[in-house]
Amino acid sequence: MGWTIASAVTFSVLLVLTAATQSRRFRWTGWIKRYDVCAYLPRWTFFAPIPYTGDIRLLWREQLSDGTVSTWSEFIPPSSTFARAVWHRHWRVRKGVIDCAPVIVREMAGDRKSPLSMLGLRYLMVVQLVAGLPGSALSIARQFTVVNVDRSDDDEGAVQVLCVSNWHRQHEVS
Repeated sequence: MGWTIASAVTFSVLLVLTAATQSRRFRWTGWIKRYDVCAYLPRWTFFAPIPYTGDIRLLWREQLSDGTVSTWSEFIPPSSTFARAVWHRHWRVRKGVIDCAPVIVREMAGDRKSPLSMLGLRYLMVVQLVAGLPGSALSIARQFTVVNVDRSDDDEGAVQVLCVSNWHRQHEVS
């Protein structure tokens, strides 16, 4: 019984102090955080000061055996249906692309002629993903691009190309 009361009091005090130290406007919150050497009192920051309003998208195209190049196709076009709020079957793959894209852009922004930018794990994962997408039987190579779509202007938004990959040869199916 004694341990239960002591635990309840301890956690209640920690809860009250955590709630009290969330605002940075008061001088005493800095004093409390300075003495919190074990970081028992977290500071929760759920929202960024300037929220990101863009959207990272992956587009790909094919080079066909007759030399023509297809139009760009979007990997997973955005959908704004009610069902998406409940179930979005492509979310994990889309999240993987969103997480990989900034690293790919940063690696490709260095020396563009260096083949080392194409040996990164994230770059190879996206190449494998694009190579596995259904496409034309006449495809001999594929290329992808990472773009940023600014959704703050209008529904379509301004598109900014962040990087464009080299052409990657497709394996022939025998």
